[in-house]
Formats: sequence, structure tokens, C-alpha cells
Amino acid sequence: MNKPEVYDYVTERIIARLEEGEVPWINTRTTPLLLARSATTGKIYRGVNAFLLTNSSHASAFWATYRTVQAMKGNVKKGEHSTMCVFWKRFETKEMVVDRRTGEEKHKAVPVLRYYNVFNLDQCEGVQDPLLDAVDIPDPIAKADEVIANFTGKSEVVFGSNGKAFYSPSADRVVMPQQSAFTSSAQFYRTYFHELIHSTGHPARLNRFEAGQPVPDNELGLEELVAEMGSAMLLAECGIFEECAEKSASYCQHWINELKADTKLIVKAAGKAQRAVDHILGRSYDHEEHHSETEPTPLAMAA
Repeated sequence: MNKPEVYDYVTERIIARLEEGEVPWINTRTTPLLLARSATTGKIYRGVNAFLLTNSSHASAFWATYRTVQAMKGNVKKGEHSTMCVFWKRFETKEMVVDRRTGEEKHKAVPVLRYYNVFNLDQCEGVQDPLLDAVDIPDPIAKADEVIANFTGKSEVVFGSNGKAFYSPSADRVVMPQQSAFTSSAQFYRTYFHELIHSTGHPARLNRFEAGQPVPDNELGLEELVAEMGSAMLLAECGIFEECAEKSASYCQHWINELKADTKLIVKAAGKAQRAVDHILGRSYDHEEHHSETEPTPLAMAA
């Protein structure tokens, strides 16, 4: 596949879920996010891959390339089909640029979208499934409060009484309704995390938009999807599940239209959401790391 076809593949898979009335970025007990992981490294898949592999109905949480399955002395069952994962790989161009940190001249590096195919271990024979212990977060609500409290450098948070939740870029302030205004804890924290994800776009954090300025109209869809996906990732981190993965028909149709209009949207949004989540959680990942095309380690989508 070439690069546009990879975007098309990913977008088509997400749209198919939405057309069935199921939203891939809702964390439920039947489709838990942040569960799928590499059989090679044991690492959890990140970025858009976390949402792609959640679409699976297979029994195992582990995935591997055909080559890895063979190296494990196993075989892919006859008739099974692989699932695509995507990652960014940086390539150096001939163009020379000045490194802002060192002042030295270097070759400009550009990210190139690549893909590889994986099989769920449930699709294989002769391979031992490592299995996973049940994720035990004794108090998911306490965990969510801890995530918020430990978000260093966050914007001001104000709890108001007008029932509105929003992030103001001009004031760098999150406004939240009182918790009693929500019908469930999951709804409260999804909304809270949604607005905190928006706040990471401030120039003092991840610089997705200009200080004191509203998000440009042509970027509103991207920014909103970043917040939707990022809040879902944070709920999964805390072990907070929502009741079902269904939303209103109008909600699903809205995102179907957005994704059809821009096939790069879901990959870009998932990458920015992952970076926002990492920022809130205080995690640091080497986004410059190169990965083998034949057996890449799951990688967060770059901006």
C-alpha cells in the first residue's frame, strides 16, 4: 500500500464501526481500550492502533507478525486474515536545517507513515497465549482524581453552576459543572478529561493552537476528536468503564462525515490524543526512535 491507501484503510475500519452505531473510542467492559499488546515486547499498542485492535473479536490480547509467529514455533491458522497496524518512521532528506537546541546543521527528518500486518494469537496454533491477569484498580475514581491532581502545569479549573463544560484558550481555564450535574461518574470524568485534553493544546504545553486565540474553524473537527479520543484513553488508564459503546445516530453520523471528508483525520487525532495523554500523565517517549519495518515496536502516532 502507498501512504494514502494506508490512511484509507484505517479510516474505513473506524467508519465501519460508527456505521454500526458503535464508537471505537468509548471504553467499555466488552471493548476495553489499552488492552491489545505486542507479543514481541508485551507493550500496549498506542495511538490509533489501540482503537484498531479493539475492533477485534478475538480471545487473546496479544498480536504478532507472521514472522514472529513462526519464530515462536507456531503457525497462523489456514484462512485467517491479518490486521493492519500503522507507525511513523523518520527518514532523513537531503535538505539541511539548523537544530534549534544545538545550533548545528543537520539533515531534515520527515515522518513517513508505514504499516505492518499482525495476527491475534487466537488466530494461531502452536503458540502459548501469555494471558493477562485481570487489571485490578481498586478504586478507579480515586485513580482518576490522582491523575487530575498530578497533572503538573495544568490550567486553572473552575467549577461553575451554569451546567456548561468548556476550555477557554484565551483565559487558559477549564470550566466544569458540579459533579452532581452528571448522571454517572464515568460521564463526569469523561467530560473532565475531555476539557483537560483540550487544555494541553495551549502553547505552554503541546502548542496545538495559539495563546489567547480560538481554535481555527478548519481545525475544530481535529481538536474535538483529539479530546474525544484522549478522554477515552484516560478513562481506560483509570479503569473507568462506560455503560455501552453506542452514541446517538447524529453523533455517529457527524464523525462519519468528518472522517470521509478527511481520511487523515483519525490517524492525526489519535496521535495528538496520545501525546496529550502522555503529557497529562507525565510520561516521556522517544518519538525519534527508528523501528524495523519487519518487526516494529508499537509506536505512538507522531504529530
